[in-house]
Amino acid sequence: MTEYILRPMNIGTKIERNLGNDDSLKNIPRGLTNISVDEMSFGLEESHYRDLISFANLCSWHKSGHEYYKYRPPKQVTPKDDPRAWLVYAIKAVRFINKTNSSR
Repeated sequence: MTEYILRPMNIGTKIERNLGNDDSLKNIPRGLTNISVDEMSFGLEESHYRDLISFANLCSWHKSGHEYYKYRPPKQVTPKDDPRAWLVYAIKAVRFINKTNSSR
């Protein structure tokens, strides 16, 4: 069985073209398109809904740490190599959080 997110629908289109080369027709668009949609319906099955929710959670998770990357040490520096840099990173990130929360 085929599962549609966007169900089949009826669409009508009408295209008009301005083929005149007269100077008085220069202000009229060269083409006009009229699209009419009778009805548009969406259908989400449980698997689609779960995928959509997990994608939204993933985007939210990715965004949550993205604003602190500017304080982060370079990728090649590990916490074991330079613990001070990572401590400074943590302090700056917490200060940024406190600053944004106090401005709200």
